[in-house]
Amino acid sequence: MNDFNTSNPFTDARNFIKKQKFPKNLIFKKVYNSMDKPTKKAEKKFQKYLGFYAGKEVTKTLPSYRSPKFLDSNHYTRAGNFIVLYPDLDYYLLYPDEKEKIFKHHALQPYLYLLEKQYPQ
Repeated sequence: MNDFNTSNPFTDARNFIKKQKFPKNLIFKKVYNSMDKPTKKAEKKFQKYLGFYAGKEVTKTLPSYRSPKFLDSNHYTRAGNFIVLYPDLDYYLLYPDEKEKIFKHHALQPYLYLLEKQYPQ
């Protein structure tokens, strides 16, 4: 609920709710909390699992990696155009799935292999 831009009516929802008369204020507060609490809980889980724990896994492959300080937000988006690199049988022969190397397919060499194969110069 903190990620809305300034022109969104939810930005100032708490003050709006406080100004309402009883019992409207209780109803609005209940509705607001029913939307706010799950998003805060999800934000904490995202940071825990996709930030902290994933960061620990990355350092196993890249020991010099340092996790950034995470912004208390879910307002992230991918930048630029998507370039989908589809693996084929040759790719999996060269880079087979290995249970103990979960980030294997996200290393530079596999990306370069697919990029050069799908977009030859």
